[in-house]
Amino acid sequence: MPKSAINRVYEGVKKDIIINKLKPGTTITESSMCEKFKVGRSSVRNAFSALIKDGYLESEPNKSVRVAFFTLEQIRQLYSLRRTLEMYALKQTINFYNSEDFLFLENSLVVQKKSFEEGDFNEYLESINDFRKYIIKKANNPYLNVSYDYIMKKISVYLTIYDNFLSVETLKSLPNYKKTLEGIKNKDLDMIEHYLFKLEKGMLEAYSFTTLL
Repeated sequence: MPKSAINRVYEGVKKDIIINKLKPGTTITESSMCEKFKVGRSSVRNAFSALIKDGYLESEPNKSVRVAFFTLEQIRQLYSLRRTLEMYALKQTINFYNSEDFLFLENSLVVQKKSFEEGDFNEYLESINDFRKYIIKKANNPYLNVSYDYIMKKISVYLTIYDNFLSVETLKSLPNYKKTLEGIKNKDLDMIEHYLFKLEKGMLEAYSFTTLL
């Protein structure tokens, strides 16, 4: 099986999802992808399996494959769980943050601002993930890492799929991350949770808006 054929289908379908050519919930068939990419069913099937594994597609037994679709309640649960895990980590580590930690978090905010201004969505997401993942890593708890990575993978797919709709909301995030860092420096857990919740609320409101489009 030529790996290039599988990759071509994988990247092609993923790109169509990212640019919103394939909208959330859209059903796609093996036959249509075979025709589009001029490949056999085995290549399409393997590409679909990889896209399902990575969260871009969904499939149920004996049912068609569709682009991943997130309900408001699913998004609410993901963001709430993320914040809960981050606050758990901070409660264990807040008294042990030092200048090296602050420098890393400050640099990630610089990258966040720069990548947003340049329209580099992938780097923008990566800088946010770096900031938040650092909070988790600081706790040095492998079980926490595994749980958090699973949630972040789901959130990253969601943000990628809904990128076109959420660009306005991302503009508001940097001030809240700056305030979150200020809270970490001041060892103020209430302040941190307040601004993490503001970030969460903003994204949920943005998602609610997309469902009306």
